[in-house]
Amino acid sequence: MKKIAALLSLAIAPAFSFGAITISIYAETLDGVYLNPDLSPVNQTYTISIGTLSGLTTFSDFTNLSASEQADYLVNIGSNFEPVGTYNFEANGQLVLIPAYNGDAPAPQGTQLYTFVKDALGTVQGLFTSEGTNDWIVPAENGSARLFLNAGTPTALIGGISGDNAVLQAVPEPSTYALLAGVMTLGLVAYRRRQKA
Repeated sequence: MKKIAALLSLAIAPAFSFGAITISIYAETLDGVYLNPDLSPVNQTYTISIGTLSGLTTFSDFTNLSASEQADYLVNIGSNFEPVGTYNFEANGQLVLIPAYNGDAPAPQGTQLYTFVKDALGTVQGLFTSEGTNDWIVPAENGSARLFLNAGTPTALIGGISGDNAVLQAVPEPSTYALLAGVMTLGLVAYRRRQKA
């Protein structure tokens, strides 16, 4: 029996680790804050989780989905988001600056990281990331991923961006998602064209 147990533990262990590196994940706001739709700072009743999106490694994996596929994915974000750690906000929309996660890499190197905001009732209010910066991806070696709001190109999959700030918004109806996804995709296309020019 001991041999069987040892073999099972060896078979199961790799499923929970993506490499022999240890990382910390922080969600520091620097100049940006998380705001309510009326632009007032969120308070301590809100929580923010750090994590990844199920089945999607890079941000391009999301933007390459069709508008309807993006809408379907976001409608089910509660089950599609895979949290690795959670923060509480301070009263000014800033964050308690301790690691939201510290341990073995929670996902393969280069996996995009996201911040996921809920209100006191557990209602989804925002899903944010930033492309074009290493701050928002799982690092390749021991170290930290530091998710700055003003790093790279801030992107809201749920909610909005105002300068360096993340503006929360309750989850829209499914029909609204299709429109938002289409607008976001057009914006990304325009941004990439400007970058190439």
